[in-house]
Amino acid sequence: MLKIITEKIVVRGEKARKIIKIEGCLENDKLPQEYLDYYPKLVNWSVSELPMQWRILINNKAPTYIREGDLLYEFYYQEILANIKECSNRLHLINEKLKKETEGWTGGETIII
Repeated sequence: MLKIITEKIVVRGEKARKIIKIEGCLENDKLPQEYLDYYPKLVNWSVSELPMQWRILINNKAPTYIREGDLLYEFYYQEILANIKECSNRLHLINEKLKKETEGWTGGETIII
């Protein structure tokens, strides 16, 4: 479960939020390959020059980034939340499908030819 903690503030008369903490997002190696291969998706993205941030990929041309410390105007924050919910719903559907496909796929097997 993704948890985003914000502080509501007013910047030049506009509602805004400062991202205080982001937690609970699965690491990329815990996500199904089908989820990672297509869009939209929310993934952990970091490079050595930048602090860790969450990357929301709605498509491969217009990534959205969110990280702790960001200051976002409310309309943009709400847009990001809608995108995160879309990513979450997609992940849920993929997980449900994979659960059905792999049900009972446990234990050993011996083949004698």
